[in-house]
Amino acid sequence: MRNAHLLFISSCFFFLGVWGSNAQAQGAFSDGRLVHSATAETVPKGALELRMALRFGDMGGAKGSFENFYGLDELENLYLGLHYGLSNRIQLGLSRTKGTGAHRQLINGELKVNILQQSDSTGRLPISLTVAHATTASVQLASNNPESMTYFEDFAHRLSFASQLIISRKYSKYFSAQASGGYQHRNIAPTTEGNGLYFAGLGAKIGFSDRWGLVLDGTYPISDHRTRDNGYYPVLGAGLEYLRPNGDLFALQLSNAGGLIENDFLPYSQSDFTQGELRLGLTFRKHFFQ
Repeated sequence: MRNAHLLFISSCFFFLGVWGSNAQAQGAFSDGRLVHSATAETVPKGALELRMALRFGDMGGAKGSFENFYGLDELENLYLGLHYGLSNRIQLGLSRTKGTGAHRQLINGELKVNILQQSDSTGRLPISLTVAHATTASVQLASNNPESMTYFEDFAHRLSFASQLIISRKYSKYFSAQASGGYQHRNIAPTTEGNGLYFAGLGAKIGFSDRWGLVLDGTYPISDHRTRDNGYYPVLGAGLEYLRPNGDLFALQLSNAGGLIENDFLPYSQSDFTQGELRLGLTFRKHFFQ
């Protein structure tokens, strides 16, 4: 199992480094996220980004069907956040999510730092490299049950953290790809699981025009415990993006995960897309002061 994990991670980074020609990296992705995965993109210096994302209920499976109008009668999760470009390479963010896992009512502090920026066709630097971090605090009422994940004996038990390294590359005007790897940590976790979780991911954008594009991403939690037999699945998503001339972005998405921040969707990825446990999602992004 561990060898398979290493092979998966190696493959993620190998395909970025050896395939394709170099191209101007600006605008490799239209947004700071694909469906779930953070991208290497940051908000421009001095710009303020308003971002809102929705996830509806299951379209199929045991919880979805015409009875809940294929998930549209349920608002499973909501993300509302602001991101600010401290510089062209440093982005700060604060967001609120409803949450879908054991912890709900989440406040998220987010940070991105772009370390390297892909160069133009001279090819001196073939990739972009960004570090992203999220600290999440649950503000839900504490349970009176000491066995509960929400007992919150100490404030620290409300906290979880996720850090990752994102490598991206723009191959042409209409195709970009990325690979990521990182570590997620919960200060409190079930006794059957460890507090920490490594993960790896892939993502891509296929552009149809200057305005329309298809985005795909997948995140694989690396753990011997997180198998299909134990009810855990990779996080998979696909989305259709439309970028308006003024920079506003709209996206229609489909995913097997309800979480909208790493500390929510990574440790609680328990929806099987093969059983129809898919959710529609919507994302809107607008920049101010740009």
